[in-house]
Amino acid sequence: MENEPRDIFFVSDKDPNFVYYWANRADRNLIQMLGDGAEIVRGAPEIPREVLDSLRSVTGQSTETPVSSEVRTRGDLILVRWPKDVYEERIAKPERLARERQRASLDTIVEQANEQTRARLAQARQSNIRARHVFSTSDDAKFEDQGVKS
Repeated sequence: MENEPRDIFFVSDKDPNFVYYWANRADRNLIQMLGDGAEIVRGAPEIPREVLDSLRSVTGQSTETPVSSEVRTRGDLILVRWPKDVYEERIAKPERLARERQRASLDTIVEQANEQTRARLAQARQSNIRARHVFSTSDDAKFEDQGVKS
């Protein structure tokens, strides 16, 4: 469609066996990614003329040669990719495990806060002591079940 926004970071020739990522060119970023099994994407893709024209209008810069024939870039970004199995093992899995550990820590903190709240309410001889007074989020499925309206 003519009025749809164009994605200047779209990779038209993605290999379905790889995960792609636009990375900052800073040496430390690339060194880390390459150490994690990424490879730099080489070779110029087919870039539609209308995308080049939109780049020129947005950046005010010439887009006659927007990418090098050796390395695919956009401004300060460079395109890298991982084989899917390498990405899953070295990037996605550790991130998923870290999120699970963080979630478990948060759950522990919330439970401790609930225990302390119940104990303080009992000391104050309050009669309306629910199982949960502290919630990790208002999206908690049990939030409204506890008589609390979000």
